[in-house]
Amino acid sequence: MCRPIRCRLPRTPGDAVRLDSEVAGGHELLVARSQAAELAAQLGTDAVGVRAWEALRIAAGVPRIGVDTDDRTIPNEIGLYGTHLEKGCYRGQETVARVHTLGRPPRRLTLLSLDGSDAELPAPGTPVSLEGRRVGVLGSVAMHHEDGPIALALLRRATPPDAVLDVAGTAAGQELLVDPEVGLHVRPIL
Repeated sequence: MCRPIRCRLPRTPGDAVRLDSEVAGGHELLVARSQAAELAAQLGTDAVGVRAWEALRIAAGVPRIGVDTDDRTIPNEIGLYGTHLEKGCYRGQETVARVHTLGRPPRRLTLLSLDGSDAELPAPGTPVSLEGRRVGVLGSVAMHHEDGPIALALLRRATPPDAVLDVAGTAAGQELLVDPEVGLHVRPIL
């Protein structure tokens, strides 16, 4: 169970690094493995490893750049809307302006719930298809402690949100993270 914690960490350099996060109740503590059990006991919580954190990150819908994105990904596709349209020149400005003008990004980040009957998880990069047609690609994949096998995927915007998808022979349901109609009703005021 993830819950926010308030604590006073030792100030000795190297003991712990505290990060603000959208995962695990708002904060993460990175510590040496040798210190994890003692610090967790002091805080009244459980220490978890990278695999557990990855599962929580995926369930929270937080993409990892380079795994859940590719070289064509634009901010609107993964739920980042902080791009300023009146700022000076920047890389990708034309693409962002086109999405603003047309109203919608071409793809959307989606949380997939995979059928748990297969013991093996599909690999990142596995194609996601609907009725034999490729509609996206799988990103991060993990076994969540409550939700079972889950993944993030970049899908074509036109993919029906209620469709059951296929990931290497495994059925996958969708949970929208980025509204497929995002540009039609969420537009910055210029």
